[in-house]
Amino acid sequence: MIRVYYADVSPLGDDKIFDDAVSSLPPCRQKKAEALARRDDRNLSVGASLVLMHALKSAGYDAHSLEFDIHDGGKPYAKNADVHFSITHSLTLAMCAVADCPVGIDVQKIAPFNPDICKRFFSQSEREQIFESSDEDIIKDTFFRIWTIKESYVKMTGRGLGAFSEFEVRLSPAPCIKGGEECTITELEMRGYKAAVCAKADDAIETEKIKIF
Repeated sequence: MIRVYYADVSPLGDDKIFDDAVSSLPPCRQKKAEALARRDDRNLSVGASLVLMHALKSAGYDAHSLEFDIHDGGKPYAKNADVHFSITHSLTLAMCAVADCPVGIDVQKIAPFNPDICKRFFSQSEREQIFESSDEDIIKDTFFRIWTIKESYVKMTGRGLGAFSEFEVRLSPAPCIKGGEECTITELEMRGYKAAVCAKADDAIETEKIKIF
């Protein structure tokens, strides 16, 4: 089973709530948030950490007893536990996927985007999928579907954005990865957001909205 937890982190704009939340985190997650310059980024980092702690607790782990580290590609992991997780955030939403197999998750707020991003990060085939429609809403929808799938895939594999050129996302007839590792892709949608989960196992995904304050 792959479990996905998500929460609204906008209350972290309140200083007291923010300070209390930071003090509840493991030291490594506190340092990660404190290293960020912008308050909005710190809020998201702290919110994602709170969702991570909830997800790990639900899986039977105490985050404070785990030794966290980061792979070369930037993927966080627990050195002393056989648990896989991935965290993501966008605007005021934080999410975490936890599983017993490699997993990656990404979420993005649907908004206007710069087409130059497509030239930089997407293949010709992916760009053709995005712009085959003249409807701006469909273009945005397709862009964020491909982006979240690509992002969740490189999180699953432990690689960064530099690996985007090593594979392609095909949306039809069903979302799949071409030129990469075999995985199961699940797309999620909340109001105004697109999200995707890539996992090394064909397990069912259970989602739950939680309150972390």
